[in-house]
Amino acid sequence: MVFRFTPTQDCGMMRELIRLKPFAAERGTALDVWDKSHYSDVDGLVRDYIKLERLHQDDKAEKKLSKQRKEADLAQGAIDIVSESNRCRAHRQNDESGSDDSHKQFEDRLAFEKEQVEARLQFEKQLQIRNSEMILECANIFSAAISKNKE
Repeated sequence: MVFRFTPTQDCGMMRELIRLKPFAAERGTALDVWDKSHYSDVDGLVRDYIKLERLHQDDKAEKKLSKQRKEADLAQGAIDIVSESNRCRAHRQNDESGSDDSHKQFEDRLAFEKEQVEARLQFEKQLQIRNSEMILECANIFSAAISKNKE
């Protein structure tokens, strides 16, 4: 049966083990662990397993940070997409309102040009009437002058 302990419990057990056994060891065997640990049946591997466990915990923490960074990047991307969409929508609405303004200006210009054309036609009609009256008057003057010359 395998029991799992927290890192603080592991450190406590290591302190207790160091306090009891290594000073009774033969020369060169002070770093060997004589009691069997919950990590393995092989003696002396507690430090290696602690290193591996720390590496595993660091790896888990790195994966978690990587996941959080990825989620933050995705959230920022979504925010950028929404802001771009809003900016394009506002730009489109400005273009549409600008086209409404230009349409109104176009209608105003057409009305003004129509008034100018009507005024010019009216002027030309009056000019034509005056010219025809002048021609008739000239004809009367010439006929009067010719009749005076015949007399």
